[in-house]
Amino acid sequence: FFFRRYLWANKFKVVREIVDDKAGFLWYGTDYGLIKYDGEKFTRYSEKDGLQDGEIWGLTIDKNGLIWVGSTSGVSHFDGKKFTPFLLPEIKVENPKPMLSDKLVFKFLEDRNGTMWFATDGNGIFKYNKDEFIHLTDKNGLTDNNASDILEDKQGNIWLATDGYGIYKFDGKTFTNYSKKEGLTDPMVWSM
Repeated sequence: FFFRRYLWANKFKVVREIVDDKAGFLWYGTDYGLIKYDGEKFTRYSEKDGLQDGEIWGLTIDKNGLIWVGSTSGVSHFDGKKFTPFLLPEIKVENPKPMLSDKLVFKFLEDRNGTMWFATDGNGIFKYNKDEFIHLTDKNGLTDNNASDILEDKQGNIWLATDGYGIYKFDGKTFTNYSKKEGLTDPMVWSM
């Protein structure tokens, strides 16, 4: 094995997400925009190209090849040609406590049924399927509305990482919390 170091003119310092598409290209969500690597060269996408914000936190590619981008200014998706803003419902939670922005989506998940999940900074969780949104918050059993990561297990349960309240398992009806009492060494979980 060998590693090759690539420098992007020392422009970005943080890579938060890396995904690969069906063509084998790598996509990087950075603090300097969306970067595509085709195996030979890097291409940067920024606000000039239609991206809402260059401060990218969340990045995924769905089953149809659509690239979803979560930034401090909201969500966009990219079809390979243009960025389209994707507006989450203007639902506000009581006493929001976003760490960075109430429009930020930290992570995305497309579950086995094709439903898109959005883990937000202070606005709970959104489920999106065929133009219908379901909003899950502390009123549905979460202790906190900040979710830093999200994944689906083999049984179809949705797992959430939170900033200070451990991990939650959502079975489609109820949330179960796992924290220090259940064996976590720290209730602040950023990634799973």
